[in-house]
Amino acid sequence: MTNATVLKLQLGVKRSVDLVCLRCLISRRGGKGKMEYQHAHSFGLWDLLDSVESQNQELGLIIDLSFTTKYYMLTDVPQSCSYFKIFIQGHHIPSDAAILSFKRVVRRFLKENQDNDKLIGVHCTHGLNRTGYLVCRYLIDVDGLAPPAALELFNSCRGHCIERQNYVDDLQRAPKRSNVGMDGSKEEAIRGLAVQRPPPREEGQVSQTTTGKQE
Repeated sequence: MTNATVLKLQLGVKRSVDLVCLRCLISRRGGKGKMEYQHAHSFGLWDLLDSVESQNQELGLIIDLSFTTKYYMLTDVPQSCSYFKIFIQGHHIPSDAAILSFKRVVRRFLKENQDNDKLIGVHCTHGLNRTGYLVCRYLIDVDGLAPPAALELFNSCRGHCIERQNYVDDLQRAPKRSNVGMDGSKEEAIRGLAVQRPPPREEGQVSQTTTGKQE
C-alpha cells in the first residue's frame, strides 16, 4: 500500500477537492512524551510536503484520525498547513460526534479555500479504514452519494478496498448521520508550529518513549 494516495472528490461547496489519504505520519525527531519510529522507509510530515510540492500542489490541512498522540505533535506540523485531531478508536464505528467533527472541519476548510486548490490530508494508521469510512460518510451524508457509489469511488481512487466489514456494513445499511450543526461550529484547525524541517537522523537510529492512547 502506498504512503499517500490523492483522491479527487466533489465535496460540496461547488468545487472538487483533492483528499490525500495517508498512512500514519511519523515524526523524524525525538521528544519527551512521545514515541518516535525511525527507519529508512518512514514517511513523515516533511516527506508529505515534498511529495505534494513535487506535483505542484499545496497541502492546506491535515486531519489526524489516529487514537494516539505518540506519532507526532503540533510542534512537528509545518507552519504552512493547519492541523485537526479527532481521536477515533480503530475497528470501531466512529461516534456521531466524531463524524460531525470531521464534517465540520472539511466543510469549513472548503468554504475558506474556495479560491484555491489546497489539499486536505487525512490519515489514521493506514489511511484506509477509519479514513475511508469518514470520507465515504461525508460523501453519503453531505454530498448525497449512494453508499455503493461512495464506496466504489473511494476504493477505486485509493487502490485498496476498505477492509473492516463493520465499516462497510454501516455505510451501506445504517441511516445517514445528521448534519445539524455542521456549519455552526466554533472549533477550527490549528496552524502548525514547525518553522523548518528537523535535521536528518542517521539510518537505523531509533528513539522510543511511550505515551498517549493506544491506537
